[in-house]
Amino acid sequence: MKRAITGALTLVGLVLVILAVMGVVLLGSKGTWRSAVSVPAGRSAVVVDPALAAVMGPRISVRADVADPADDNVQLFIGRARPDDTRSLLESTDRFLVTGMDGARGLATSHLNGNDLLPAPGSVDIWQSSAAAAGSAALSYQARPGAETVVITRADGKPLPALTLRLGWSRVLWYWVPTLLLLAGLGAIVLAMRMRAPSRPPRRFPLPATRHPKPKAAAAASTTSRSSGKPQHVGRRRATPANGRRR
Repeated sequence: MKRAITGALTLVGLVLVILAVMGVVLLGSKGTWRSAVSVPAGRSAVVVDPALAAVMGPRISVRADVADPADDNVQLFIGRARPDDTRSLLESTDRFLVTGMDGARGLATSHLNGNDLLPAPGSVDIWQSSAAAAGSAALSYQARPGAETVVITRADGKPLPALTLRLGWSRVLWYWVPTLLLLAGLGAIVLAMRMRAPSRPPRRFPLPATRHPKPKAAAAASTTSRSSGKPQHVGRRRATPANGRRR
């Protein structure tokens, strides 16, 4: 029974440690889940669906990087706004839609055709927050009640070059889950090792030697025989003859 319990504890501990390591690999040291997708060149805008942006939260990060180093000088723009405002702005443009998750790390996408060019996004007063940079742009924000759409375009409104789009979702709880799993797993393994170790026999201390006193009766008899002074016959006593004379 003890062997079965220790084996089960060891197995559970190893499983928890493996899950903790996988959690650190998937979420990183900051508890962030990341997904990415490649965007082909020629699209006027990339639109991240509001349901996807807030599906995992609460901290959301969006990053766009040009795929070709030759396009490092292209000014990219990222902004977030209400879905109805972005729909009015983009409804007649060629846009790349990011609609959901595709597996653990991928993103599901679709394509909507359009022929109109965008105005410079910085000139439109619809953005809750925005960021612009050359070659790479990033925007991070806290999800809040109400849907918000994220839009990636060129700062001058022209068609985009090929991009790599990365989305990240952060939650403080995700940072602690791998840590707690690791501690629980190590605790189970240590407990199993202690149960498996042979128990030591109790330490026995030697008893002190005791002196046995001589019996008092024997000692008294020996003392009496010495003090009486009477000669004591040692050896075999001869028998007395019938006439009373000893030979």
